[in-house]
Amino acid sequence: MSDYVKERVIRYPIEKDLLDRYNCKDAYDLERKLIEIDADFGSFNKDKNKFAIFGTDSAEYIDYILDYSYGECAGDFGFSRLLSEKQKEKYKPMFEKFIPELDTSKFRDVIFCYYNGCDCPDYYEVEEEK
Repeated sequence: MSDYVKERVIRYPIEKDLLDRYNCKDAYDLERKLIEIDADFGSFNKDKNKFAIFGTDSAEYIDYILDYSYGECAGDFGFSRLLSEKQKEKYKPMFEKFIPELDTSKFRDVIFCYYNGCDCPDYYEVEEEK
């Protein structure tokens, strides 16, 4: 059944160079390769502190899930921010397991809520506060 999902994730974009590195044609093919590295990658239980491939209406990402709730929020929203140097140091080893040539400037701390009966809007670009 569809409902609102709210997540906070550390997000890294899936780009062509990453797909090429693993000789993959798309993010779903990549997911199979990453499961070979870590069998828990992409597990469907949406527990916290797990990695997953997440597709938005315009891009795909590797997300490290920090917080997840189902049916506890209403309305679509989301925002993205850059990580501090301390946060980059914390998450870099975790992501390097899957992305050896990691560019930590591509990390984002993203919080979003969306109705999972449709595609989630893309929350990656950092917008200036108004």
